[in-house]
Amino acid sequence: MIYKSKNNKMKKILTVLFLMITLNAYSQFEVSSSLGQGIKFNNDFDYTLYQSTVSIQAGFTFEKFTLNSISTSVITDSVTSFYAGIQPAFTFWEDGTQQKKMQVSGLAMIGTEGNKLAGLGFAYSKDKLTFGVNAMREIQLNETWIEFVLGFSLYSE
Repeated sequence: MIYKSKNNKMKKILTVLFLMITLNAYSQFEVSSSLGQGIKFNNDFDYTLYQSTVSIQAGFTFEKFTLNSISTSVITDSVTSFYAGIQPAFTFWEDGTQQKKMQVSGLAMIGTEGNKLAGLGFAYSKDKLTFGVNAMREIQLNETWIEFVLGFSLYSE
């Protein structure tokens, strides 16, 4: 019963965020995809390599702020997990033509097993390509994740 109330609360929050974003007429919409390779390790420094096979981001940009919804699949030791969440970002450098930019971001995702990921990221974008690094903490399993990402913008309006 507690689980349902948490889900309803999360649905309401996500609905309000979605409506706030879609009602803003001065935003830019973008869809991108990325591939990543990373390492996760626990407090004893036992490590495991993982691969984020497909990551899809849809987001809105308001001047220097971006709010992305993100979904990704992660393969570790032949086990596939799925995560979904939000990734707010701030563009702290941009050249005059807006072809190159650097962003810092936060990340919060929930997995299919109820696992929770939270962290920070840094990205450099040039034209439609993005290179990034994310440092995340898996809260329930008490693991630290470091991920290197190569992304590509699929659609931008």
